[in-house]
Amino acid sequence: MIPKYPVALKVDSLFQLFPRAVLAFLTPYLLLVIGYATLDIFNDLSVNQLATLRLVPYSLFAVSACISLYFGRNRIFYLSSLMVLLHWALSSYYPYIEALQQRHLLLVLGVLVPLNLAVLSLFRDRGLTSVQSYFMASVLGLQLALLVEVMNGDLSEWLQGIERLFTSLTWLSGLSLALPNSVLISLVLSILVIILRITFRKTPLNNALLAVLMTLGLAFHFIYATTATTAATVLFIVAGLIALLCLLQHSYDMAYRDELTGLLGRRALNERFLRLSGRYCIVMVDVDHFKKFNDTYGHDVGDQVLKMLAGQLEKTGAGARAYRYGGEEFVLVFEGKTLLQIESHLEKLRISVADYPMKIRAAGRPKDSKGSQKMRRKGGGQRPLRVAISLGAAQRNEKLKNPTVVMKAADKALYRAKNAGRNQLKLSH
Repeated sequence: MIPKYPVALKVDSLFQLFPRAVLAFLTPYLLLVIGYATLDIFNDLSVNQLATLRLVPYSLFAVSACISLYFGRNRIFYLSSLMVLLHWALSSYYPYIEALQQRHLLLVLGVLVPLNLAVLSLFRDRGLTSVQSYFMASVLGLQLALLVEVMNGDLSEWLQGIERLFTSLTWLSGLSLALPNSVLISLVLSILVIILRITFRKTPLNNALLAVLMTLGLAFHFIYATTATTAATVLFIVAGLIALLCLLQHSYDMAYRDELTGLLGRRALNERFLRLSGRYCIVMVDVDHFKKFNDTYGHDVGDQVLKMLAGQLEKTGAGARAYRYGGEEFVLVFEGKTLLQIESHLEKLRISVADYPMKIRAAGRPKDSKGSQKMRRKGGGQRPLRVAISLGAAQRNEKLKNPTVVMKAADKALYRAKNAGRNQLKLSH
């Protein structure tokens, strides 16, 4: 008898409506919405409670920094260090200085911090002992030195000139925002840079940087509008939670996601099998003549084939969840479906892979971009590469009562497809 997992089924049903990637993408913004909605709760805190509240962001970012050290994530470590300095400046220093110094401190922080996050989105993690890390530490040190000069009042005349320059931008005055023009421009430009970066490289950290930047924008807004730092402290707590969430997503990806294709891996598939019950189908997918691709074109082309196939598998539809099983083998899991319901989707997948216009570089193609463009205009430089897959599918029934047995039946159906000439779909009887 197959065990029931009602809670797990609800979670899997939620993932079918909102895939895990979508939920992971939206969660930081959900945290931001919750934090914003609960700001009024903290208005009546006592002095001692506020003092304790101000310690929470330090704890969150300290934990993020320690975890990032363990995983060698230099960007999240830089983000945590930057946020600690920012929180200290706004909560422990800002309330106790004169109005002119407050204005200049907010100006420098409001312009520099968003730009820092935008630049972070352009980098990749290189480890804490890389040249990039040393450069980031140097930049942070220079900004800290600049902050000290601002606190001492040595740059007042220069900062007043910057204020006058941005105040002259009258086209921004119609927005009626508490933020000064300089801070607003820095925020908008940084948000646009990170959004552009996300379109090319959607990673948990880039998404977290965007959410943190939006959180900081709200924090600066409340400080400018009310001169109170309680709301900013709550929003810093939200930013700390977003940073921790980013690290958790990174840890999950390291444990469960295949690095080459981006699909969930074999460990995730095994855990999914523990939750499967009721009606479901399992499909084994294999690239035809994959060894020939590697031997003829090299492993780089083989990797491109696997990435292409992963992209096509994710478009299968009918609630399919794709996994990389190993090598050139992949698995599709359809929960709540029969073979009759998924057959047309699998045929569509097989045809889409066979018809995919995949091209490879021809031998002797120029390495420089101008030479490559010239060869493309002449119709040379690339040769079409034909890829085909074989599929075997099986459904859970009275004879095939658990995922392991169903998968073995799907594997046998796959071999029948191979023996029948490949580029075929075979269903288990």
